[in-house]
Amino acid sequence: MAEARHRVRVLETEKAGIMRAMEHLAQRFSHTFTQSVVRPSIQKVAQGHVYLRWRLLGHRGHQPYIDLASASGRSLLLTLSGDMQPLLVQYGREAMALNLAHSVRQSEWVRLRQFVSDSESLLSFRDR
Repeated sequence: MAEARHRVRVLETEKAGIMRAMEHLAQRFSHTFTQSVVRPSIQKVAQGHVYLRWRLLGHRGHQPYIDLASASGRSLLLTLSGDMQPLLVQYGREAMALNLAHSVRQSEWVRLRQFVSDSESLLSFRDR
């Protein structure tokens, strides 16, 4: 069980590093593209999942998310200038890789925490 606790701590450190990388990507994008039709947005959802997603620019409450790999995302990419399109695709790929890395670690973290909790619960019976 000590190994599982250690792995939980390692995963927490890795997830924090991935979140910093997400923030860094969003900052780099903002510095590279001062005017763009989309912007990166870090979304924290239930159970600790975090995603770097793309939002269309708009007014408050009217900034829908867009998946660059979807049909509407690909259509948007086709409308961009020659210089911007490959850069946005590159940022999109980086975001997908960060999202996957965080998701895999989050899932493992949840399972290991449950394992540690359940193991501790069962250990109390050993001492009776």
